[in-house]
Amino acid sequence: MNTHLDTQALNWLEQSLGPLVKLSPVKHNHTNFGFIATYGQQPVRVFIKMLNRALLSKQSMQNERQARHWVQKTSFGLTPETLCENQTLGLIVDRYIPAQPEHSKQTRLAHIAQLMVKLHSLPVPVEKSLLPQQINKDIKDLLNALNLPLDDYKALLATAALLDEKNPKVCICHGDLSFENILFGDRPYLIDWEYARIGEPAYDLAACILINSLTHEQQDFLLHRYAFESHCDMSELKIRTQYYLAALKPLNQLWFKYKHQLQ
Repeated sequence: MNTHLDTQALNWLEQSLGPLVKLSPVKHNHTNFGFIATYGQQPVRVFIKMLNRALLSKQSMQNERQARHWVQKTSFGLTPETLCENQTLGLIVDRYIPAQPEHSKQTRLAHIAQLMVKLHSLPVPVEKSLLPQQINKDIKDLLNALNLPLDDYKALLATAALLDEKNPKVCICHGDLSFENILFGDRPYLIDWEYARIGEPAYDLAACILINSLTHEQQDFLLHRYAFESHCDMSELKIRTQYYLAALKPLNQLWFKYKHQLQ
């Protein structure tokens, strides 16, 4: 875990927020780095996120910003308020939200289902500012980065290409709904938007199932809760989710292999 900010980052933060009083690294997630900081003459606590520029492309970081801004613009309280940011340094400063005691896994899954329904009900940007679902491209990029032959993954790439082609692009998907990316404060919040995509609900549900290693019982609970909250057809939702699981499972495995290679 990165436990410090460099001089350039610290200087910008003090220019933006005032004198630093306290800075503490926190365990954030698999991709980025997080800090809780206290700044100013009348101390204010903030949460600082530093994007991992070794792991994320410029396109991914731009996508994060576009998705976060759109959700903040079109919803209330779905994601924390951003106070300031520096794209060049990959720094995002959000309002600090104290975490509440951890809920049971089933309660957290119920909150995830509710948050997904709220997110998926937001209007999709008319301008092409957010990346569409691109599983085929994501897999190819990882295979190339790992120097693995594309021919060995023909079936997987064909499945991914078909899912991308048939993607109805009906909603914003978070793309990385791990328990770590749900902040349980005065209410549940979604955080970390770099893997957001324009897609369909089954894409988000499948990603959530894989990232959190949900059991079959937990998968059924999540799907039933989502279907209940969104008033959608459970049988169709389950079928679509299974299609995405077949493509996203090996994609996740390749991503972790690539992340390990960079360490």
